[in-house]
Amino acid sequence: MDDFLSEQEQIDRVRGWLRSNILPIIGGVVLGLGVLFGWERFDNYKADQSIEASTLYQELSLYVLSDNDAEAISIFEQLRDTYGSSPYTDQAALLVAVMYLNNQNYRGSIDSLEYVIDNASDEYLSIIARFRLARVFMEQGQFEDAEALLDEEISGELVGRLNELRGDVYSALNNIEAARFAYTEALASDSQLINRSLIQMKMNDLDININ
Repeated sequence: MDDFLSEQEQIDRVRGWLRSNILPIIGGVVLGLGVLFGWERFDNYKADQSIEASTLYQELSLYVLSDNDAEAISIFEQLRDTYGSSPYTDQAALLVAVMYLNNQNYRGSIDSLEYVIDNASDEYLSIIARFRLARVFMEQGQFEDAEALLDEEISGELVGRLNELRGDVYSALNNIEAARFAYTEALASDSQLINRSLIQMKMNDLDININ
């Protein structure tokens, strides 16, 4: 503003500027507050959704432990339909898969594990589901299907588990050299999630089978 204007002239100019711009200013403030409180409500909504999904997951866990399969399945379907993107739903699917497997319902177990593989946002849970599904396929004698599930390379703590599973599949297929290589890779990994003594025993059994 011009320093040579009188005080009254400066006041008049400010008033004129405000009259011309008051609506955009108010609109901007309202919009800003709307965005602020909108995000706050959205955060609260997400928190509420997480709490509700967590509560349902806990209920499902209790029903599984008490062998109330029908209620467990009903809650899982509610989680899947209402909170499909929640990690609690993925965890619930893994739990339901175990329930189905204990009841020798292999189709139900496979469907639950495939749901996690296809929908989990957490890569770790997706990998765990693949490992468990490979085990189910092996129990069903579907070794080629299990092998295909374990074809994808991964990194991190689960590498040891992956190679141990590969060794188990190759051993079942009587591919001794491939099994030995996979078990050796598992033992060479830094993974703390494997039983090294058990893997060594599996390698020793390979030599016995050859003889």
